[in-house]
Order: sequence, then C-alpha cells, then structure tokens
Amino acid sequence: KRLALDRVVVSDASSGETRAVPGRSVGPTPEPVVEPDVPAETRTIDDYLRDAQKWKERLAQVREWLDKLSGPEAGSGATPEETQETLRERLEREVREKGYARVRASHLVEGRPTFTIGELTIEKMRLAGLEGETLNVSARNLSTHPALLGRVPEIAVDSSAGTMDFRLAMGRFAAQPTNNLIHFAWRGLPTDRIAGDLKIGGQRPLQGGTIDLSGTGQWGRGPAGIEIDFPLQATLHNVDLTLPTGDATKLDEFVLPIGLSGPLDRPRVQVDDSGLSQALLAAGKQRALSEAQNRAGELLDKEVGGQLGEQGKGLLNNLLGGQKKPR
Repeated sequence: KRLALDRVVVSDASSGETRAVPGRSVGPTPEPVVEPDVPAETRTIDDYLRDAQKWKERLAQVREWLDKLSGPEAGSGATPEETQETLRERLEREVREKGYARVRASHLVEGRPTFTIGELTIEKMRLAGLEGETLNVSARNLSTHPALLGRVPEIAVDSSAGTMDFRLAMGRFAAQPTNNLIHFAWRGLPTDRIAGDLKIGGQRPLQGGTIDLSGTGQWGRGPAGIEIDFPLQATLHNVDLTLPTGDATKLDEFVLPIGLSGPLDRPRVQVDDSGLSQALLAAGKQRALSEAQNRAGELLDKEVGGQLGEQGKGLLNNLLGGQKKPR
C-alpha cells in the first residue's frame, strides 16, 4: 500500500507545551548511547554548558527527526545473519521481537515511497519558550523513502516577528546530488535568557544586552549517525562581559565565531582562543577610546562654555583616533 498527499495544512498547533494527558513510551527501549573517547584537547558542550545533558537530549530529538527525514540508508540490506533466513523465518522472528503490529513488509518497497507529502504548511504554531510569537512552517517533498522520490526534501521555518528562521535542504537526493544544507538564525535573543547555562571560570560570564546567532553549514549521516559541520557566529550587543580573571568590560558589539562539528547530539566545540583574545582587546580599546572622546568633549564644553564648535570637536576626535586630517 502507498499513500501520497498533495497538500497538508495545519493551523493553530503547539509544541513543547504541557500535555493534558501524560504521554507514554511505546516500542522497544532505545539502546543507551555510548559516548566515544575524545582527545584531551578537544572541547565539547560539556565544557561550556552547566546542564549539558539537557542540551544533549534536545539535540538528540533533532537528530532523531533528521534521521527519519533521511529515510533508510541507500543500499542498506539484511545483516549477514538475516541473509541466512527464509522469508517465513524472518517474519516469525520479527513477530516474536516486535509483535504483529510492527512487522513491516519492507521487501515490497520498490520504485516509490510508501508515504509522501508534496507540501506541508503549519500556520501560527505556538512554541514553548518563544512567547509572543508564532511559527510558520513550510515543507516540501517529504516521504518515507526520499531516495526513491527523486526530489529534494526542504523545510523552512520563520517566526512571526522575524526573530528566528531555519532552513533545511537534503541536496543528496537531488537529480545531481549536492550537500545537505542547514541554516539557522535567531536575532535579538536576550543574553540573560541563556547566560545562566554557560560556564566559564565557574561564574556567569555575560549579563544584559542581546545576542544574534547565525550559521549555515552541512549535515549528513556518518559513522556516529547524524553529523554536522556548522560554523556558528554569535554577535553580542551591549553586553557586560566578565572574564575568568574577574575583570569586567562593556561590549557594544562583539562577534564570536564558534565551530560545531561531529555527532549532532554531542558536537565538538571549537573557539579560536587567540582570535577571541584579539577581538576582546580590540573591543576594549574601542570602548576606551569612545569613552575618552566623550569625556574630553564634556570637559572642553565645561571649560569653554559651549563655544568649542563643531570644527573644534572634529579636531578633538582626530587627535583621539578619529579620521586623520587630510594633508
């Protein structure tokens, strides 16, 4: 049996809210994930987040979604043990292991997916943690077997106020295969909302202001399941930064590149420490220069009685590091 839906529209949905009726797990319990050994110099989210396990669980949910969207592995067949079984023996074994309701005739899937959605639209979806906004979701070419569909599965998510957007494309299923792409952006995220989850030197490193997150990368199946190569850029606006030394500084704007790679639910984190130090130094110098210009202008206004004039103030800015006066 095969089912194909041209268009599906969902309105006023919600995600992440407390259920009126508690859910219950069905099916076999998944095997616990064995975390691989990593070199001592490699940093992971455990090194940067206080409650890393909570974030791993969230990322594991995303990994599960992407794994289902990817469909079965192309060319994945029976294991060596299964190839020794007859069809009747395999069915009897699966009935014992899974029960009649979960036995699938996967050998009958040829040429076309068993289930396809041409276009999926979700309007005004409420998301826990995104108060005051709703999400619009648009997806195309979804199926149980994307390798058999011959069209690129795509997903786009946009928030009603324009603060968040997400794009996903599975280019490996195109007529001329390309990389699977993923894009994510969240603008104006209150710093205090996430600062409590960060751990740097055992203290809260960021306070006040906002953060813009943006990144575009690649993803796909690898030896450890769904893996990513995702350069992320965090731009801090009007943030108070407390360094591990205890020193604090105000950053009007600061850009921090972060590299995420490896298994999606336990990624490696790469931050260029030397680049971070140089960027912080430059930001601190610019802040000090701006304060010096403002303070000097205030003092001169006070002494001269406001008669300095725009030309004199321009000369002051040049002396303190503004644009050089042309010769």
